[in-house]
Amino acid sequence: MRMRNFIGRGSVTKRLGRFPSIKMQASIWWESPLERDYIFLLEIDPSVTRFQEQPLHIYYTLDGQQRHRYTPDFLVERGSQKQIVEVKTAAEAKTEEFDRIFRTVAPVCSQSGYEFALARDTEIRLQPRLYNVQVLWRYARTQFLPQHQIYCRHALRSGPITLGELTRYFDSKRVGRDVLYSLIYWGALDVDLMRPLNHETMVGLPAATAAREEL
Repeated sequence: MRMRNFIGRGSVTKRLGRFPSIKMQASIWWESPLERDYIFLLEIDPSVTRFQEQPLHIYYTLDGQQRHRYTPDFLVERGSQKQIVEVKTAAEAKTEEFDRIFRTVAPVCSQSGYEFALARDTEIRLQPRLYNVQVLWRYARTQFLPQHQIYCRHALRSGPITLGELTRYFDSKRVGRDVLYSLIYWGALDVDLMRPLNHETMVGLPAATAAREEL
């Protein structure tokens, strides 16, 4: 992920970087490490069909006088749902300035068919979820084959087992951990991302796959 410094208006220094999005097949720019971390969550979320950074400008007037321009951080689409998302720390979200923007911009977004949403650092950087997603993302480009999914169904035919046990099973088939982690990333295997990802992690089949196996 390339990063560079940008000297913005008012001599404010911003850290800019490019995230090589797998989902969007494009580089997505971020202006803070928090925005970068949010992109990881968008990448792995199966409900997110499309997202874009700084997608548009919203103009609004305060007190019937001064005209302002607001540029949201992201446009996020989940099927037919469209969200204008602002990424903030919890402290930034409590400021009077942001409260004024939220109260002014939210109705404008709603009138245009968008939901104005706030993504706080306390939600984005929830651990160990974020760390797990970042680890799994490294393997997301690893190809897996139908045969690998057959291995999963065979190994898990009696129910969930530990990641260590599944790793050893894949080793016996001469299949590396990179394939296993790719299967987890893409939802072919189910783990609880709110628990540390290690050899004791319980791994199962997704609910829909497990239901088909019982038929």
